[in-house]
Amino acid sequence: MSSASEVRASPSPRAADARRPVAIVDIGSNSVRLVIYENQSRNAATWQNEKSICAIGRDMVTSGRLHAEGCAAALEALARFRMIADGLKVDLREAAATAAARDASNGAEFIARAERAWGSPIRILAGEDEARIAAEGVVAGIPEASGLVADLGGGSLDMVTVKGGRTGDAWTLPFGPLRLMDQSKGDPDKARDIVDKGLKNISGLSSPAL
Repeated sequence: MSSASEVRASPSPRAADARRPVAIVDIGSNSVRLVIYENQSRNAATWQNEKSICAIGRDMVTSGRLHAEGCAAALEALARFRMIADGLKVDLREAAATAAARDASNGAEFIARAERAWGSPIRILAGEDEARIAAEGVVAGIPEASGLVADLGGGSLDMVTVKGGRTGDAWTLPFGPLRLMDQSKGDPDKARDIVDKGLKNISGLSSPAL
């Protein structure tokens, strides 16, 4: 019979996964990015960090659809990212798409093609989820962080309050550079007015509690 000192508990599946390398893909309105980490620890080494500027959200305000050339470039990038992950033998993979894929009339169609290129499921994030994920990244580095975390992407501005390391209210606004350029027709003053009006509609954003 084994002694107590010889007994070794099997690691939980989640703990075992945390020690494995992971490939993460972010499909944004302006770019598609791949980052491969050595493991899922707080200070994990980066094995690969690659970004492709595709601009799938270009002209979406006027067309309501993802840009055809941008989608083609994104699919090529995803196929290349898959080859990189395969070559490094990374089978733990996560992928998320943000504002452009979420809002475009052909977003679901593009994601179906993107999943075939990437070879794994792709989650479409809600704007509030984008904000909270950004905040969790801040809290991972600054556990007791307090204030406002803002994540500016190509198609949206996502914000969330943080107090003592806990996330609070979250907002998402269509203020990414690609959308603003389309909405304002390249006029900086008009773009500024659009942002100012949008921010004024958010109650509590200027609260001293932040």
